[in-house]
Amino acid sequence: MKEKPAYHFQKAPYLGFVAENNNCHLHLHRQAELSYIARGEHMFYIDQECYHLKKGDLILVFPNQLHKPETKNYCKEITCVFDAALISDFTYQLTEFHLDQCTFRREELAPSTLEAIGELARTGISKSYKQHAIPFLEKGYLTVILEDLFQKRKLIPFDPVSPSYIISRFFNFIETHLDGDLSIAAIAGSLHMSPSRLSACITEYTGKTPHALVISRRLDRARPLLYKTDLSISEIARMTGFSSERSFYRNFKEMYQKSPIEFRNKKRAQRRNL
Repeated sequence: MKEKPAYHFQKAPYLGFVAENNNCHLHLHRQAELSYIARGEHMFYIDQECYHLKKGDLILVFPNQLHKPETKNYCKEITCVFDAALISDFTYQLTEFHLDQCTFRREELAPSTLEAIGELARTGISKSYKQHAIPFLEKGYLTVILEDLFQKRKLIPFDPVSPSYIISRFFNFIETHLDGDLSIAAIAGSLHMSPSRLSACITEYTGKTPHALVISRRLDRARPLLYKTDLSISEIARMTGFSSERSFYRNFKEMYQKSPIEFRNKKRAQRRNL
């Protein structure tokens, strides 16, 4: 049976972790992902290609590339998941291109890159996810690493008909039109595709329908508005693109098992206790 992929909505501009024997299901996300093998060896699947990584090797996954890490025996890896927009010097390269070869052997990496990876492991990463509002140190270290990596590989424009390109454009359109018309016809029109072809691509490579992803992203945007502002439920529903307060209420309760009011009251009570 073909493995069903999942789309991960990462909320922080930077997530870092040190993992042993990391195994994860097939997934993708709008962030780039950088993994360095500190010990052992690791298998990495990207867009149906398999890469075998050994101690000292590094791999770069571009935004919205379908991937899956898998450990056969033992592996300890340092992983950074970061928004392309966080590293402004390389945002264009990360969103419009991919590399002719996404793996790097230890002997290829500059001393400054190895030092930056070591600093990330010591200061920017813990064994649990660590979230930063403004990850200044991590941004600097990642800039050093990407400067080295992009000098050693050829950048190739994404094929306009490739799933990665279509998915990137799909989520970019959602982000910039969250309070507007996000029907499948409107999104497909912006991408110059037929609605049926777009729907089939998104469902196959994310495991969810376009409509479900739109609802999920709108609810994700609504959550902080509920407990960080005094906006009414109807105002929040309108700002996040729901057709009515009733629709917002129904979808929110289905997703979080709480009504918007219950969620707001619980969050505010937690903040008061803190």
